[in-house]
Amino acid sequence: MTLETGLFAMEVPAKGATRGHVRFALRSTAPEEVGTVALCGLVASAVLFERLKAQWTQFVLALGDAPRLDVLARWEDDGLDLTWEPVVLEPGRMDDIAGRIRDKAFPVSSSAPPAPVDRQAVKEPSEDAPAGLADHDPSEGDDWRVKQLLRIP
Repeated sequence: MTLETGLFAMEVPAKGATRGHVRFALRSTAPEEVGTVALCGLVASAVLFERLKAQWTQFVLALGDAPRLDVLARWEDDGLDLTWEPVVLEPGRMDDIAGRIRDKAFPVSSSAPPAPVDRQAVKEPSEDAPAGLADHDPSEGDDWRVKQLLRIP
């Protein structure tokens, strides 16, 4: 059985690792597309869990020359040993990798922080302004959030 889309080709291998082995051959390793395929893998995992009465399911993601995601239905004492030796990194390497991920995931804005608001100056509330916006001074700049709130009847 094979299902092909623009992101992946899903198949049930004839000689799978376990009963209920589903393989997704990825067409791209872009993070957004891998995430979408992983979401499809979650759906396959739920179906395997319910239909085959599996005790749990396991994902194996390989992003090498032939990128793929394998979803395996698992049972206790199924004889499948998927353990491996962890990679030992040299000191400081993990911090370097974490820093690069942090830089990509949480870009820091180069703009200056907003100026503090002078709360000493008390303004007379306008009768036409909505509650909470009576103290808005248009000379402070046009903030899109204030504009949106002023449009609300």
